[in-house]
Amino acid sequence: LGGNPVARPEPAELEGLNRTDRMRRLLATGPAGARELAACAGVTSAMVGALLKADLRIGRVVRTVLRDGRVGYQLSQEYDAQAREAIVDAIALLKRHGFKVIRPK
Repeated sequence: LGGNPVARPEPAELEGLNRTDRMRRLLATGPAGARELAACAGVTSAMVGALLKADLRIGRVVRTVLRDGRVGYQLSQEYDAQAREAIVDAIALLKRHGFKVIRPK
């Protein structure tokens, strides 16, 4: 794991985001190590696990081994699939009850 990432987020893209959201945005581009996540969020490497604790617990983020052998983190594709399925189910439920559902921008 730890393939070539797509373009990493630019600092302007991270403005206004909290530290955890900054790390999620970076992980959306591919696996990353604690040092890279810490630099992105403006925290120490020791804080990365604590900031990702809830995401790790619910399975949104998983630990992985990077190409260089370090332990890193990545977004879980399984979690994304489950979230998409839950959204589709919620939309269907709302429509069955007469609600108009529009796609977010």
